[in-house]
Amino acid sequence: VKKIYLLTFLSFLFFFTACQSTKADLNNKVTSPILPKAPAQKIQDEKTSKSQLNLLFAGDIMAHSVNYNVRNYNKIWESISETVLSADLAFGNIESPVDTTKEASSYPQFNMTKKYLQAAIDSGFDVFSLCNNHTNDWFLEGIKETIKTTNELTENELKEGHHIYFSGVKNKPEDEYTWNYIERNGWKIIFLPITELLNRNDAASYINFVKPKE
Repeated sequence: VKKIYLLTFLSFLFFFTACQSTKADLNNKVTSPILPKAPAQKIQDEKTSKSQLNLLFAGDIMAHSVNYNVRNYNKIWESISETVLSADLAFGNIESPVDTTKEASSYPQFNMTKKYLQAAIDSGFDVFSLCNNHTNDWFLEGIKETIKTTNELTENELKEGHHIYFSGVKNKPEDEYTWNYIERNGWKIIFLPITELLNRNDAASYINFVKPKE
């Protein structure tokens, strides 16, 4: 019997790493690209007959100046990559825009480089939330560049036969929430990341944002 699981991320609850706790100063598989309408990304993995699915959930994937100063970003993950790679699907939250037109930056306005995110993918992470309180650190431009960068990463990984998934931001404010439909080992999963926290209101309509009840 095939089972369907809906995974909804409330980033202020699930991704518990306190980004405000570290201050630093600085000077940069696959599913389809993010589309205008939900499902934003949908791709069917090769089906197998396994009855179990091993899922790994991480917290925030962040980058402060100490991380950017590492020459080889893969070293950041080497102590846990074996564990991450052993999971059928590994989930993480990208706690930053990924805007290649800007330099890397740390708290309070994060910006992650493409190479830094690629290292997380290489370590075994497959599924990424892009919505959290730092999603719009660099306003609408940062969101659009994040979409562009993550689309490039999904396409590049697909050429290697590796399926990765991003969702949580939108091309247009009127678009529905972006989410992923994933089939793995005979299981069907819907991954819908949502945040109730934003550090600013800029471009909130381009994010899977749900305003909390007062």
